[in-house]
Amino acid sequence: MAVTLPLLLATTSACSGSSGAPAAESCVAPGVTADQVKIGFVYPDTGTDAGAFSAARGGVEARVGLANEQGGINGREVSYEWRDDQMSTETNRRVVGELVEDVSIAGLVATSFTMSGSAAYLAERGVPVTGAGTEPVWSQYENMFVFANMSGSVDTWGRYLRNNGGTRALIVIPENVASTAIYADRISLGLRAAGVVPAGIVQFAEASQSPQRVAEAFAATDADVLVSIIDPPVLAGILNALRNAGATLRATLSVPGYNANLLGRYGPALAGVSIMSYVTPLELGGPAAEQYAAAIAHHAPQVGNPEQEFTIRSYIETDMLLRAVAAAGECPDRESVIRALDGMRDYDAGGLIQPTDVSGRRSQPQNCLAFVRVNDAGSSFDVVDRKLCGSVLPAR
Repeated sequence: MAVTLPLLLATTSACSGSSGAPAAESCVAPGVTADQVKIGFVYPDTGTDAGAFSAARGGVEARVGLANEQGGINGREVSYEWRDDQMSTETNRRVVGELVEDVSIAGLVATSFTMSGSAAYLAERGVPVTGAGTEPVWSQYENMFVFANMSGSVDTWGRYLRNNGGTRALIVIPENVASTAIYADRISLGLRAAGVVPAGIVQFAEASQSPQRVAEAFAATDADVLVSIIDPPVLAGILNALRNAGATLRATLSVPGYNANLLGRYGPALAGVSIMSYVTPLELGGPAAEQYAAAIAHHAPQVGNPEQEFTIRSYIETDMLLRAVAAAGECPDRESVIRALDGMRDYDAGGLIQPTDVSGRRSQPQNCLAFVRVNDAGSSFDVVDRKLCGSVLPAR
């Protein structure tokens, strides 16, 4: 790529000269040796609705590969190890403990919705964490950082639905996933604040229930909008059931679903579905989008199309951590990496997101979102609103 995003590779310190040579043997900390930096990654590779996360590891591989392509961090090669938390808080605590105790990582990237299982432990150990920000714990601990805080409530999604004619919304979530139930409550607050009535929340399990159940609930609640926090292929089946039942949908809003790979198989069923995004849509182009796409193609070709929400998110979350390790100097340790993350006041992932104060984001939910919509042919995404801003709602 003609345009590169510098990773703060050229710094000097008493530990090594300015020649880019590896730091001295004395510069050793958890996950850091003279020639290597090792980070950890946790996400739900299996478990309820894990399909939505299937390409998340590719974002880590692409960003780590790009770092090494650019010379590593202060002469050190970057490596990572990953674990599957199975969308379970108990499993999350166990596998995160393995990464901290057995692998001895410098920091953790967590594209996980069940970090409440290990957050207190990670804070006690002083491990820097970057990640999804979907649970309240992301706002409670000073070692945890997000580029987009999803754990609060805003009225932005309600404004979007109201602008599209919505008046009553049924929310569908996976069965027995506590984090999505909490998030659905926040969605409800944001809908009501914008003048859209939350008509109800339906838990759905594809393995044991028919999509017709959701269609019946939609009719019974007099809803005209569907809000989905489930795996998009499952949503496709529900939308087919709604159409077969003759339901009138003014709008469908999905939290997950910015994934171009899905369109080849489910595009017609998902036509017209809107997806809210915490990152700048790649359809808008630009040097950052081009570099991201090139990194995916070169270092994580198994991902296929780079337009995948959790791939982009994990790429950015890894970028945050690696930039902090670089900014922590020639002899980084967990404490100095946390300080570096806390000092990111204008972080934009090289242009993939709007500039944000990473430290302030811990307590401030993101109230400006982008919205894309699957086109009528079901073949691609159209950018409907590149930046729609709403109000942050008081915590209850």
